Amino acid sequence: MTVVLILMVMLVQITTHTSRIWRSSVTKIQSFQEGRAAFDAMTRKIGQATLNTYWDYDPPAPAQPLQYIRQSELHFICGDAKTLLTGANPAVPNVITHAVFFQAPLGYAVNANYTNLTNGLNACGYFVQFGSDQATRPGFLNNPPANAPQRYRYRLMEMTQRTENFSVYSTTTGNTWFQTAAGSNSRVIAENVIALVLLPKLAPGEQATSGTPTDLTSDYSYDSRTTDPAKSITKNQLPPIMQVTAVVLDEGSAIRLDKGSNPPNLGIDISTLFKNVADYAKDLKSLQDTLNANRIVYRVFTTDVSIMGAKWSSN
Repeated sequence: MTVVLILMVMLVQITTHTSRIWRSSVTKIQSFQEGRAAFDAMTRKIGQATLNTYWDYDPPAPAQPLQYIRQSELHFICGDAKTLLTGANPAVPNVITHAVFFQAPLGYAVNANYTNLTNGLNACGYFVQFGSDQATRPGFLNNPPANAPQRYRYRLMEMTQRTENFSVYSTTTGNTWFQTAAGSNSRVIAENVIALVLLPKLAPGEQATSGTPTDLTSDYSYDSRTTDPAKSITKNQLPPIMQVTAVVLDEGSAIRLDKGSNPPNLGIDISTLFKNVADYAKDLKSLQDTLNANRIVYRVFTTDVSIMGAKWSSN
């Protein structure tokens, strides 16, 4: 009987321990399902980016043309989110790390005159923002007596501009086409995304110009409408590859770190990270080490996205 009792106690302990591990694993998987789905959707759309380029006279007629140059009315831009969204109307506050904005033939429209245009162009964009869920939750939760408490989180935001509202043609310079849309046409696609890092790259073996490093950028920025002579190689061109990295917390950690309207203390200032491409590995390791030291459960998603519409040329 003593031996049986000991075996039963051991069996109960093993079962309890196994059950605890199982529940913990299931909880972690469920916590990151939304982040994984959002990451896949984002990278899939980035891979469909287009500029629809063509060659035209330079200078344009009626002047005497001297050469052909690559042209496009569309726009692909990425870089520091705070820099890109400064001056947006309506304002887009509390953005961190990076953002990307582009056009893709997604065929998304609501107006019946456009719904059959399956390859109609849409403007898209992604960025990370900290704030309340009040603007995105059902209206009845904001009305007394319900008046549910606000949930403050980092969130991955997706901007989508419908075909019938397409505005990139309104100007061939500036960033107003996406700044305005980011403030009014953005929705949450995943919570607890604390960092989005976007690195435009060339394919292996390619070079931006003869004798230069293969990096397309030193500060993560890329602009197909650039006016900077030092970055003229990117003008009216898509980057062949976009390295996309997202860092996602689990909901349990987010609840523990919740400080209301004040951003949670992650132990590190994310706004100082991912400014220099050469420091990418160091910055990511620093972030991971700090999260581990503070016992914050997280996951890093990263992949290289091939942009099919890119027809890169160093000329």
